[in-house]
Amino acid sequence: LSPYTAVRLFQNLSFEPGEGSTFSLDVGETWSDFPEARRQLTTYHFIGRSRLRLTSHLSINAEGGVRVQQGEGYDQTLKTARADLDFHYGKLVVQAGYEFQDENYLGELRERHFFFLRAKRSF
Repeated sequence: LSPYTAVRLFQNLSFEPGEGSTFSLDVGETWSDFPEARRQLTTYHFIGRSRLRLTSHLSINAEGGVRVQQGEGYDQTLKTARADLDFHYGKLVVQAGYEFQDENYLGELRERHFFFLRAKRSF
């Protein structure tokens, strides 16, 4: 809707401490310039993920992230976290978990909590 230029920088760190277990961290920065609006916006995001394999059929997943946007007259912080238990057996996948979302936009705070149960069978 408005012309802009942006410079982005991304970093990623990931490793596998054991078979089926992974840990990763994604970090990014974006500097945006909107010349017509005479506005600059800076965005930072951090996302951490982990997967821990308990048995050949059962694993625990956790991930969380923060995104911060700052600029003149514009401040927004978004946070989210999710944890779930995955069960895989043949073509059946069952997930049970919890998700949290937190949004702070110009001082207005919104929180959301979700519990979920998913079952999927592939044919």
